[in-house]
Amino acid sequence: MTPMKRSLSIPSVFLPVLSVFLFSMAFLFAAQAHAAYRIYLKNGSVISGVGSYARSDGNIEFSIGGGTVGIPVKDIAKIEKYEEEGGTVEAPAYAPPAKEKNKTTPQAGQPGPSSGQKKAIRDRLAGINRRLEKIKEKEAEYQKLKDQYQEVMLRIQNLFNQGRQRAIAAGESPLTANQQYLQFLTPEEHQMVQANFLEKQDLEEKIKDMETNVLPRLKEEKQRLLDEKQQAEAQLGG
Repeated sequence: MTPMKRSLSIPSVFLPVLSVFLFSMAFLFAAQAHAAYRIYLKNGSVISGVGSYARSDGNIEFSIGGGTVGIPVKDIAKIEKYEEEGGTVEAPAYAPPAKEKNKTTPQAGQPGPSSGQKKAIRDRLAGINRRLEKIKEKEAEYQKLKDQYQEVMLRIQNLFNQGRQRAIAAGESPLTANQQYLQFLTPEEHQMVQANFLEKQDLEEKIKDMETNVLPRLKEEKQRLLDEKQQAEAQLGG
């Protein structure tokens, strides 16, 4: 059986210790690859010998020692690709996007946003927060559908168990009891079974529509809004 890989997101406070550990691991595995990457952290640490990496959910993720490690993008200064044998840097392989570089407060002597600009930024933040609340409501609506579906499935299972137990008590084999459990339910219970199956079908259609047509779009929009919110807050000085 192939072991399941785990992805770890590393808090900033542990990055210096992580850098020493990963450097040691990279040295052990360096002979397995000709090209590698160096990850330069903003705290001055450097992680060498990274075979490959990918960006996911605000982290830079890379494999080392049989597992996957994630470091927040905000803690990375740059990533460079190099040839291990010669040690020649070919070109910057990664640098934070411009909006990440600009997430700093004005330096001494440089004017910050004017009062009018600050008002415009606050108004934009308010609009972003309102939209995030709408997205949160949609996410709650999806979770409610999932909870209702679980409740319906539990009711269906309970009615099945009742009919099955009565069939076995009447002398039917377990296989026959599974197939003919409806015959051992009361008319009221028959109606409950039918109603629950209709509700189950309706919930399945709604959940599928949410998962196919709504949630993917909301996920992308949510990430974009969170990025814009972080940038706007940085422009206001935190």
